[in-house]
Amino acid sequence: MATPAAFLQKPDELVRTLIRAGWSQEAIASSIDATQPTVSRILSGRHKDPRYSVVEKLRQLVLNLDEFTVAK
Repeated sequence: MATPAAFLQKPDELVRTLIRAGWSQEAIASSIDATQPTVSRILSGRHKDPRYSVVEKLRQLVLNLDEFTVAK
C-alpha cells in the first residue's frame, strides 16, 4: 500500500493543500487549535519548526480531505 501524500508533505505544503481545497487560514487555525498568524507563518515558511501536534492536526485534516475527495 502506498504512503498517503500527506505523510510526505512539509507543514507549509499541508496548509497550501487545505487552502487549495477552499479552506481559509482562519478555518485551518480553528481546526488545529492555533491562531491565524501561526497558520500564516507556517504557510510563509517563517515558522520553521511548528509543534509536532500542530503538524499532526494539519496532516489529519489533509488526510480527511483526501478521503472525502476520493469518496465523491
